[in-house]
Amino acid sequence: MKIIKFLFTTSALVASTASLMAQSPIKIDGVAAVVGKEVILESDIEGAFAQYKANGIDVSDADKCKILEDFLSEKLLAYQGEVDSLELTDNEVSTQVEQKIQGLVQNLGSMKELLDFYQKPDEETLYEDMKKIVRSQMMAERMKKKVIGDIDPSPEDVRKFFNRIPKDSLPEFETEFELSTIIMKPKPTKEAVQAVIDQLKEMKKEIENGASFRTKAIMYSEDPGSAAIGGVYNNVRKGMFVKPFEAVAFNLEEGQISDPVQTEFGYHIIQVIKRKGEQLDLQHILIRPKESPDDVQKVMETMDSIVSKVRSGALTFSEAVKEFSQDDATKFNKGNMMDPNTGETSFPLSSMDAQLYYAVGSLKQGEVSDPIFLDDQREGSKYALYYVRKRSEPHRANYSMDFDKLKSMTKQEMTNKKLSQWVAKKTKDVYIYLADGWDDCNFVANWKKVDRED
Repeated sequence: MKIIKFLFTTSALVASTASLMAQSPIKIDGVAAVVGKEVILESDIEGAFAQYKANGIDVSDADKCKILEDFLSEKLLAYQGEVDSLELTDNEVSTQVEQKIQGLVQNLGSMKELLDFYQKPDEETLYEDMKKIVRSQMMAERMKKKVIGDIDPSPEDVRKFFNRIPKDSLPEFETEFELSTIIMKPKPTKEAVQAVIDQLKEMKKEIENGASFRTKAIMYSEDPGSAAIGGVYNNVRKGMFVKPFEAVAFNLEEGQISDPVQTEFGYHIIQVIKRKGEQLDLQHILIRPKESPDDVQKVMETMDSIVSKVRSGALTFSEAVKEFSQDDATKFNKGNMMDPNTGETSFPLSSMDAQLYYAVGSLKQGEVSDPIFLDDQREGSKYALYYVRKRSEPHRANYSMDFDKLKSMTKQEMTNKKLSQWVAKKTKDVYIYLADGWDDCNFVANWKKVDRED
């Protein structure tokens, strides 16, 4: 369902040692540091280090000090957030954990592979271990927002930041694009839709007569996040899935199987395995109606027509977006795209995926791509057009041309300064323990004063 991409280190799933109160600064095996009552494990640092390397980031052993300081800052924020009693409900944490688990299942292929990867005996252990870590991360983020407040650099702030950079040290920006898109999906015929509904109704009947729901899901379900484990999702809470799915699921009795339910992903039948207060364990089977060659041809003809009209000037791309696009994420924003990896509106050429690079890499500003096919595991086949709103070639930072980027950099500098000032003040008041072996680190903040009480 909702798939969320994220980075999560192996170490973050190690069981929390929250019971360690760290009353005296003695060597504790496996513990690198303690902030208040927040524990940082040696394996946390090693896990983060390993993931940086796995992601192709050039790091050395010396960078482990920086990793530890990042953990120290996060734990200080989390600890203070608990002291200040910032609001963070169990439901918010649990929802985030479930979304992360679903994302990991999607990435690794199955729950079994996920449990094997993190060396967890069962889902419950995985869930509880992750819940402790996620709560700490979320609390740290809330405390950080409280500390930083609203920072919105003025043009003068940006100019001062820019002017402080030596001319020969100005950042260099590579080729980047600002893009808009039109997404269209082949619409299956009524006959194809009815065939799927009839198939699911027949499956429901067979399951009610003794067939295995799990086996049917493994054999027929097209949900990549759950098919391999029999369509099962545990600890489901409201807000985790799309509304039509939840509207049916949360009104089922234990053991009851729904009639076919339509969502943006296709058609489902759902069975509630167990109710646990506000949570459900459930299983489902998802099948998508298959588009015919004629359905695809109709989409391609429409997109070819759009391209011709935009290129001739008979239609603007934003007008075409409004009339034709079926992408909810961009349709009501003139088709304007955002890079999911950075949250920025610009797409560096070097970080584009292969499909996007193929579509726009050779286009000039103001040009529109040919239609390309996108294989979306969640929603099935769809086709895309891309329009280059802006293309910038490699260059050194320029105040006017790169104002938005420079403003973002200014904001980051102001944020870091404010956070550093807060950390410097708080380290005088909060108990901090550093294990032997980290004394040679050149930390930004003073974390080495270990002879303190809470």
